Amino acid sequence: MGNQCKGQYCDNEYRQEVSHTPLDIFNKIVKIQAIIRGFLSRRQKLILRNNKQLLMEERRILKKFGFNKLEHVLTYRILRKKNIKIIVQDTEAYVGEINSQNQPHGMGRIVYSNNSYKEGEFQNGELRKGIYYFNDVILQGQFQNNLLHGRGRTKLKDGTIYEGGFERGIRSGYGKLIDTNGNIFEGQFKNGLLNGDGEFVGKDGRYYNGEWLNGKYHGRGELLFPDGQKYVGEFENHRRHGFGQQITQHGQYIGTWKNGKQCGEGQLVFNGQQIKCINGCYK
Repeated sequence: MGNQCKGQYCDNEYRQEVSHTPLDIFNKIVKIQAIIRGFLSRRQKLILRNNKQLLMEERRILKKFGFNKLEHVLTYRILRKKNIKIIVQDTEAYVGEINSQNQPHGMGRIVYSNNSYKEGEFQNGELRKGIYYFNDVILQGQFQNNLLHGRGRTKLKDGTIYEGGFERGIRSGYGKLIDTNGNIFEGQFKNGLLNGDGEFVGKDGRYYNGEWLNGKYHGRGELLFPDGQKYVGEFENHRRHGFGQQITQHGQYIGTWKNGKQCGEGQLVFNGQQIKCINGCYK
């Protein structure tokens, strides 16, 4: 028999006599795959410059062998699964499971040249459950149309953390928010703000438990102050407004309030003395 090429397992004697362009291509692809796997595993260290350098080197190799896109040659099997694929394009790299249309489908990770990434469970090219990181913002949970939808967690660039329900990317349903100052808001959210029953725990010692409207005290509630004062009653637009009771270390006032001030009919108990107020405002 003649000098027949035995593919990727051929001996050196055949290398000298037979053209091995397919084998050379295969070896180059294996090297590229190793580079990409290392590239993807170091996602925290990704920078745009390194990504461009990687792509330039790959383009040089591909051009040498007549290919114009990495996705033409970088399909391979890993983890003994048939639908695992690595695709590297100009601005992104994907590794994971795909569907028959070569879309991310199943578990996978997309890394973008701007140092952002998506990781988790994909369905027909869209992230359904996992993590989306961009511009120092972390979104984690259930997704729909690239927006958090369902249960999720966010950490913003300023350090604000929210965990709870989402609807089309907006805080909705029961959740808990810790702002950049350490204040805690917990309760029912709507349109991104507390609406309905909720609780506030301030870093300065303030505490509120009651009804909210568009992120402000509104309705019945209880407000505690750092100095020990306590108000139980009605609120409007974040102020004491309506009927309520204010308790201090010196006494208490029971009556009506307007825009945060005692106003109208009420009764003041101060150092054991009772004072009746009728249509009078306390400045």
